[in-house]
Amino acid sequence: MLHQQRNQGPVDRDQAENQRKSKRQSQRALDPTPCTAGRSDGRRVFAHFENYSEMGSSRPALSPLALNENALFTRQLTFPHRLIVSLTIFLQKRSLAMSPHGNATSNPLALSSFSDSSPSGSIPVNATAAPSVHNSYLFGDTPAYSFSNMIDFAGDNPNVETRAIDAATGKQRDPFVEAMDQQLSFFFQNTWQIRPGLTLNYGLRWDNYFNYPVTGLTRERPTFAPQFTASQVNPQGITALVNQKAERSFNSDLNNFGPRISLAWDPTGKGRTVIRGGFFVLYDEGYTLNAYRNLYRNPPVSTLVQAGPQFGIPTVYGFAPEGTRDFPINPGLKGSAIDPQYGIFVGTRPNLAGYTQDYRTPMVYDANAAVEHQLLNDLAINFAYHYRHTPHERFVFDANRFNGDLVDGRLDRLNPHYGSITTYTNLGETTDHGLIVGAKKRVAQGWHLNASYGYNHGVDNFGFTEVFNPSVDTGRSELSTNTLKFNSIWDLPLFRGRTGGLATALGGWQLSTILNFEGGGRFTPTSGAAYGSGGDFNADGLRSDRPDLPASDVTRSFSKDEWMRGAMKASIFPRPNTVRIGTLPRGYFSGPGYARVDASLAKSFPIREGLKIQFQAQASNLLNRVNISAVSSALTSAAFGTATSFYPMRALQMSLKVIF
Repeated sequence: MLHQQRNQGPVDRDQAENQRKSKRQSQRALDPTPCTAGRSDGRRVFAHFENYSEMGSSRPALSPLALNENALFTRQLTFPHRLIVSLTIFLQKRSLAMSPHGNATSNPLALSSFSDSSPSGSIPVNATAAPSVHNSYLFGDTPAYSFSNMIDFAGDNPNVETRAIDAATGKQRDPFVEAMDQQLSFFFQNTWQIRPGLTLNYGLRWDNYFNYPVTGLTRERPTFAPQFTASQVNPQGITALVNQKAERSFNSDLNNFGPRISLAWDPTGKGRTVIRGGFFVLYDEGYTLNAYRNLYRNPPVSTLVQAGPQFGIPTVYGFAPEGTRDFPINPGLKGSAIDPQYGIFVGTRPNLAGYTQDYRTPMVYDANAAVEHQLLNDLAINFAYHYRHTPHERFVFDANRFNGDLVDGRLDRLNPHYGSITTYTNLGETTDHGLIVGAKKRVAQGWHLNASYGYNHGVDNFGFTEVFNPSVDTGRSELSTNTLKFNSIWDLPLFRGRTGGLATALGGWQLSTILNFEGGGRFTPTSGAAYGSGGDFNADGLRSDRPDLPASDVTRSFSKDEWMRGAMKASIFPRPNTVRIGTLPRGYFSGPGYARVDASLAKSFPIREGLKIQFQAQASNLLNRVNISAVSSALTSAAFGTATSFYPMRALQMSLKVIF
């Protein structure tokens, strides 16, 4: 299916959001320091996480630098019994790009307090509070259209029309949303030096991310949402759901206690070997802004409705008059009155979104261990292992569907009063294992070399193939299983140790290189076609289903040249001939690998004391290697199994910097 949009904002973000969640889980790598645990930055192997007086935080904390830059004032008070309380008010900057259908997050005012009793060995207690105001534009205020193929797209013949309607006017709704969420945390930590060479860190943290409000912040208005629990996320429970007035998205979760412990040990006492390890219980705050968008679109204030052959409502395709946003209203999507029993427009089937009332903040078990040993004066080796497991991860899916729904040609759904019912619950599960072996060596005078090998194995169930059964999508989650990295710094020996004008002009150059090699990420063939047209094999109305496994053995990884020519054909994948899901596992194949060499040549020219000019020439992808960034996985595409986009080729740049 070719999915194109005209005169509209972003399409429904629920599936993309879960894909981003899967990507983030797969990108988490090793952190060699057992007292930190955070999120990785994409292709880097080592995760970096900035902490402010806390250990093993699950979200970016407030650094001393941020406090210095953003502090408004600090006040310290002394109380009886030598209790000292220090309060700091500061602004924590959060900004996102603003677009006509994008979003922006204002700078929330945050309060950080630190209390410490007498300096006689008692444990410091810390607290942070951070309210955030979110501003966003909603999807659907202008119509969105989907097309089955390129011919229909060229002929302006959509097969699905989606838009949001305002109940009061029958026209497009006000797209602006402003809402607030809050975080409150208390934590303590302490360091205990058991004996020389053996140090223990321990602490406890409590987090409360509050339950998201679903009423407006500056534009107060009644908001509706389905009210149900996790035990009702089944065919019987979804069939009985009704849309009703709601003040909160889910019940408060006050049990987010996170103990953490780590140690550092020098077993020989000679400073040549160190063993580190840690275990943490962390909590993930989730994705507030996307939740707001979905909850705000619930009827009856506004409703997201769809037209098309499978919905039994003809589409209306047209353009707004120049200079206006008055797109034609589809009379089949407009209700004349509100049904008080179901909270919908009479004659429509709007989409809903809601949290299970017993939704809990996802709890993460995080553990790591590392050993570093200095073999020689100029050679050190290290070994590190990282484990991360979330048994009840946030999971978002359309619960209003069932296998075989489209057999009669209509999308009836479990609950016939509504369209999709986007359900937020705790059905997700992720597990990540990571291993890194590295070495650091000074090869010769002025030449330093670091090398590391990383192995990652991640599994999650973030898929939507079969409703109420996410286990069928359990599969590989990591973007790259194997990584090999080298980086070196070489102070070139030219005129080394010599003085004079010639040595000053031609000596002192430094060459830096980075070599990065990565194995291929997961690759899963899917069909975006409709039921009966080579896709949606279980006929539940949700496309992008996987086919069956090939009848004979097939290679699961390919070379770059094979991906360039077309590594496989769509015809090798059988399609289910009955109403069922395909047998091909998620992440069954490995995509293209990645290799890149970067280099930098730099030199500083001293002008006088305290003033110098630095010259630097940089080359990214120095060898100009072709690296594939995407391969078509759509079985209905003529380019299936073939590379469709690439990472940038060689880029050169030079710079001059004045340092004083």
